[in-house]
Amino acid sequence: MTENDHLKQYKNKYSQNFIKEYSGEKGLLKNEYGAELPCKFEIGQLENGKIILICKISVFDFQKCYFKSCEYYKSSIAEMKDYMAHYSLPASVVLEKFNTFKGEDSEILMNLIGVINLFLEIDPNSIDDHNSEYFRAVYIITELTASTGTIEDINCVKFGITNFIFGDKSDKTLSLSIEDVKRLTIKKIKNYENVSDILIFTKGIRVTCDVIIEIDSKTKLNDLENIICDLCDLMSIAWGIRIQWVCYCAYNSKDEIVLYKHVYSVTKPYYFNKIIRVNNTETLKNFLEISYPVLSEKSNMLRYGETTAKPLINAYLDAKAENDYLEGRGIKLAVVMEMLKKAFLEHEPELNYIIKEEEFKNLQLELETTFEDVFKQFTNSKSRKLFNSNIKGINRRPFRIILHKLCKKINLQVGNDYLQSVVDSRNKLIHEGNFLCESDDMEEKYRNLEAYPQFQDPEHEYYFLMNFVDKCFLKLLGYKGDYYRWVSASESIQEKLL
Repeated sequence: MTENDHLKQYKNKYSQNFIKEYSGEKGLLKNEYGAELPCKFEIGQLENGKIILICKISVFDFQKCYFKSCEYYKSSIAEMKDYMAHYSLPASVVLEKFNTFKGEDSEILMNLIGVINLFLEIDPNSIDDHNSEYFRAVYIITELTASTGTIEDINCVKFGITNFIFGDKSDKTLSLSIEDVKRLTIKKIKNYENVSDILIFTKGIRVTCDVIIEIDSKTKLNDLENIICDLCDLMSIAWGIRIQWVCYCAYNSKDEIVLYKHVYSVTKPYYFNKIIRVNNTETLKNFLEISYPVLSEKSNMLRYGETTAKPLINAYLDAKAENDYLEGRGIKLAVVMEMLKKAFLEHEPELNYIIKEEEFKNLQLELETTFEDVFKQFTNSKSRKLFNSNIKGINRRPFRIILHKLCKKINLQVGNDYLQSVVDSRNKLIHEGNFLCESDDMEEKYRNLEAYPQFQDPEHEYYFLMNFVDKCFLKLLGYKGDYYRWVSASESIQEKLL
């Protein structure tokens, strides 16, 4: 890449470094209608996962494809660019229809295939330059592969992951025993110390480590992606932050790179909210090795609603993120509890109802008749219909009972008073959008702050709810042992989960 490369402006715009860059003279944009537009190109993936594609397109090629019949065909460069500057909408409409990119990198001689997600802009500086026949169109790509064409002999794959910090600074690697792979090692990148210091200080997003996986010929790359997704989810839970893979490269038996893959993954800024002793390498290693096979089971409740990601885990991590007001984070925690309840009921559907749904249907007509007789002298017919429409609701088990059953199922030992406090806090957040401790009608029993310190202010109430959800997640991963109970943003107590 040259000093004049146009990717640099996006490096500055997003305050991110590029982890990999490509460029070439032979690029091709394609759309679903079969139209093709040749271009020169530059591609780079930022550390936050975003993949930028800059296509340098000849105005003559662009005009030849789309403006053959208009008066500007075969006009001068200046006239054509003036037309695009004053009537940029038609050009944008055409450019945003391209959904595929193909090209050949000039330096490493690899074939590139990209899936275009979004047309970003026409670079205005390229339109203003009347001395060049080229203008630049900028795209966002969701997935990019670069390959040599011979990728059968893969024996090692290296994933780049964001925001994973080694708790013990003296450690350089962490080796894990994970099923389905020969060997898995988490290794610091070369400039790890500088990157990690900047990451912690700025609370940004940086690629900090590589996960190196040795495989045999039977292992498929899609299976490896699933393994690394599960591993990143587990590391995220342990750290309380989103740790994500954004790219990988594959090596053959001659230690040659034969494939790169880049994905525009959802990444999140760094903050500090660990629930496991991640500064102890052995503790973290045990947690990951014990919890990986548990999470990899497709029936695990934490995979509820899974398609390409696990919504329950993502919602949980988002509820712990520091970029929201505390009330918003509390509401998100309450939603996570609702999702846990839903996931639990999918495994135990009979617990949703007090009596079996079919049996209740037989009673419904009788109940409607009874309500009709009881309320006929107090309400009008419209109100009676509303009562009848709500009859099904009386057969549903209360949230507290289902939560109690969930705790029993996952062997989470909590007292009735503790559980009721969780439910009361959740009810306020779900129905009114504020914490119980801020409510004027807070029950008398919670006014004794010595007995209920979690209700002394919104911060303590939020971390009280968070602690309950933390314990649910750890139990769903089969974890027993030391963990951190956060009391406030600045105070945590190490306890043992039995």
